[in-house]
Formats: sequence, C-alpha cells, structure tokens
Amino acid sequence: YTAPRLGFVWRPAAAVSVRVSAGGGFAEAPINDLIGTNGSPLPNNPSSPTFYTVSLTNLTLRPETSFAFDAGTDIRLRRDTILSFDLYRSNLYGQVYKAASSSIYTGANGTLPLFTTQYGNLGLSRYEGILLDLHHDVPHGMYWTLSGGLTRGYIVSLPSGFYNTAGGFCNPATGANCQNTAVVPN
Repeated sequence: YTAPRLGFVWRPAAAVSVRVSAGGGFAEAPINDLIGTNGSPLPNNPSSPTFYTVSLTNLTLRPETSFAFDAGTDIRLRRDTILSFDLYRSNLYGQVYKAASSSIYTGANGTLPLFTTQYGNLGLSRYEGILLDLHHDVPHGMYWTLSGGLTRGYIVSLPSGFYNTAGGFCNPATGANCQNTAVVPN
C-alpha cells in the first residue's frame, strides 16, 4: 500500500520551480516468509547428504512501513533545456530480512552441519540520494537527456541479538555464536 504523497511547488521566478513532497507506504510480509517449514531438518541430497536445512516459522513478522521526503528544483536554462536537481531520504522501518545460522545436527544420515533460516525484521534502514537531470526537449528535431544519481543505503538500527545464535553472544574476532554476518560484516 502506498499512502498518498503530499507535495508542494513554489515558483519564485518564471524559469525556476522548487518542489517538496513527503509520503509513506506499508508492505505486508509475503506469506512464505511467515510460514517456513518448521519440521525436522531435511538433508540436501537424500542419497548422499552433506548438510541439513530447516526454515523456521516467524508468526511475529511485522509489515514493512516507510516514510520518504524529496526536495528539488527545476531551472529552465534555455527555452527547451531544463536542469533538475533532487535530494531525497527514505526511512524503512521493519525491513524484512532472511536470518541464517549454522550448527551441527545428528539425524538419520549421521552428524552433519545444519543450516537454519528464518525471516525477521530489521530496526531501521535508510536510503538517501542525489539526482541530477539535464534534458533538452523540443517539439520537433533532436532531443537529449543526461541523468545521474548517487544513492546510499544503510542500516541504522538492528534488533537486539541480531548477531547472536541461541548458544550465546557473538564474538566477531573468532566468529563463535555469530549469525547474519553477511548483512553487516563484523
């Protein structure tokens, strides 16, 4: 669900406009992320397994919600040439991620590594960017566009125990009791 955006445009001069907008959204987690298998671990290859896998249920998975704002300007350089510049920031609350951990499991095929996955929610993720666009648009003839942007995405906060397995606290130096280290190394 995308909430309505509130926008405002101000024209201080005939060739200049300043724009601002803000809005949010809501996305329920996919049903497959909620369910999992929650059964006994399964071997990767029944005839000659090398590891077991299991996907756990997470019925407390929350929906992702977001809020974003944008500020920009359009400047008419010539009759048919416009320069646009935008800055934006989006906050994503409860981003769904796939947690992974490993341990040892003894099953019908012997003692092998067990890889466990479960979907969860991050605390807050943020995306920021700058967009620049220069375009020459004419009713007849040659037209062109030059565009570019820089985007930065990062995790602001993590849920408690994000890097810890059920066995204890994560030790980044040795890797003991650590999970989800692919999300943010160390």
